Amino acid sequence: MKPVDLYIQNLPNQKREVVIALIQCIAERVPEADLYLKYGIPYFYMRKPLCYLNSKENGIDLGFHKGQNLSSPHLLKTGRKWVASLFFPYDQEWNIDVLEEVLEEAKKLQPQ
Repeated sequence: MKPVDLYIQNLPNQKREVVIALIQCIAERVPEADLYLKYGIPYFYMRKPLCYLNSKENGIDLGFHKGQNLSSPHLLKTGRKWVASLFFPYDQEWNIDVLEEVLEEAKKLQPQ
């Protein structure tokens, strides 16, 4: 079993469902990205780190490297030098259009 699969398996049900849904969504929209377990959490890499999923008490924080350079008004940027994130609460619906928009822009920041 891959380390990232073990990480997901060990999450409580509610967190596991959200993490799996986000991983599937990202993998569909960025098929060239690879998923690894880095620093104890799931990371998507292209040529460099693209984004990571960090489990919080009430949702999942999807952090984007070089996120401060992304233009979406939906990104949380306060208190961080390089990372900006989208937050996905466990008990609310998500706006997939926002996720797609941010992923597309984040892909463009990857080195060629």
